[in-house]
Amino acid sequence: MIRIIACIPLFLVACGHNFNHPTPPQFVELEDQNEYQYRAVSADGTVVAVREIEHEPKGDLAFWSKAIVNQMRTRAGYALLGEKDIQTKSGLAGKQIRLGHDRGQKPHLYTITVFVTS
Repeated sequence: MIRIIACIPLFLVACGHNFNHPTPPQFVELEDQNEYQYRAVSADGTVVAVREIEHEPKGDLAFWSKAIVNQMRTRAGYALLGEKDIQTKSGLAGKQIRLGHDRGQKPHLYTITVFVTS
């Protein structure tokens, strides 16, 4: 299973099935999400969201991180701003990916954090 955690502008989305975390301060949880089990938004339009995806064929963290970067760069037009290895408190390795995209005069930042759990 791939777990993706994203902090994104309102026009982008991600979701989650087994994500258990309190909603951050100054955010409200969005309920009744047909495609999403967890999504929260701030007053300025920043979204925190989680998506859990079954991955077939099986791939490791390096594979899925690269696939996500390729998708965001080639299909969505985002520029790669940086990547960082991270780890959960329980020791699960992850990758944090930062991307950027300008819409008119307004920059949009997209941070994606990927964990592969099975």
